[in-house]
Amino acid sequence: MASAMFSLTDLTGRNRDANRTTVIGTVEMKWRVWIILLIAFPFAILAALFAMPFVGITGLLLIPVVEGGAVFLIHRRTKSGLKLRTYEHLLDKQKAVINQYFLGGQPIDMNPAQYSVVYTSSAPNPNIALDHEDRQPFSLATAPREPRKISDDSFDDDARSSHQKSVTDQQQTRDSRAELEALFS
Repeated sequence: MASAMFSLTDLTGRNRDANRTTVIGTVEMKWRVWIILLIAFPFAILAALFAMPFVGITGLLLIPVVEGGAVFLIHRRTKSGLKLRTYEHLLDKQKAVINQYFLGGQPIDMNPAQYSVVYTSSAPNPNIALDHEDRQPFSLATAPREPRKISDDSFDDDARSSHQKSVTDQQQTRDSRAELEALFS
């Protein structure tokens, strides 16, 4: 029987303090939350002091709202994607440019005139010249943007003759099989 193996990375690794909690007074929280609450407390007091002349003593209710907002922005992570902190996600969303792609931190030019799709064809291309002197060098800038339509009468004689040859080869194979079967039966 194989012995069990346990991962101790969560207990001894770089993020070992992420899930550890501490008790201060009668409240148990993660260290990161305590630090966020301590830093946000002076800002919550200032917000309450500015609100009290307008709404009276109910301005003190702004303290837990500011504290909760600070924890929400700094401690919470997004549920999808890279699971960034909320403030990181908001900053990335602000810096985002629509239809702009980056590779290695550098923007990529996605001009469709510079790119083509290369694919194989089951029919010969009637637009390619047979003489090497008549051919133009292929360039992505001069490539056609839409595929050209090929009609049935556009195939050259070489394609027809190769098709006829393959049909003839298939018939010869059938004939030779029939002769062998007749010989050995």
